[in-house]
Amino acid sequence: MTLAILIPAAGNSSRLGQAKQLVQYQGEPLLQNRLNLCATLSHQLYCVLGANSKKISNKVSHPNCHFIYNDNWQKGQAYSIYFAISQLPKIITGVMILLADQWAVTSKDLQRLIDSWQNQPNKIHASSYQNTHGVPVIFPSHFFEEIKLLGKQSKNIKQLFIKHPQQLVTIPMDNAVLDLDLPEQLQQLNDSNTCNF
Repeated sequence: MTLAILIPAAGNSSRLGQAKQLVQYQGEPLLQNRLNLCATLSHQLYCVLGANSKKISNKVSHPNCHFIYNDNWQKGQAYSIYFAISQLPKIITGVMILLADQWAVTSKDLQRLIDSWQNQPNKIHASSYQNTHGVPVIFPSHFFEEIKLLGKQSKNIKQLFIKHPQQLVTIPMDNAVLDLDLPEQLQQLNDSNTCNF
């Protein structure tokens, strides 16, 4: 089994008012922090950039990461996911999707998700928090065509959870609820930075 990790980071962070990918977290840009975290878990690491790609590329890099540039990032996150999955090598048997702004998710969280997938590699393995299921999530490769179809239409890939309830395994992950979209959430991240140092 070969797992790819995909980080869609192509949005323009309009609600935050600045590029969330470059917000400082634990002494480095947030996207850099997430890439470093994921690179310890898989050698097949992919990141989709779009808005502010040049600015981000100048400050974020990783030798084991394949950067994919989406000129149509305005079509939304689902389109970026479709665009990236369309370019994965055929050896990939599963893809984990982690959002660039899920700053509180730890390597232990992701490893639990990977362990679950390895035990049942034909099923979808999604994190659960606040009475919902979502990302991080691992999709086996036999769902890729359905993901591509949804992505072309800019439809949320969570629709697959509803369509295939018998194929869904959920893993509690409270850290996944914390993300970065609004200024007040930036304050929460900054408070975490203060606690970490």
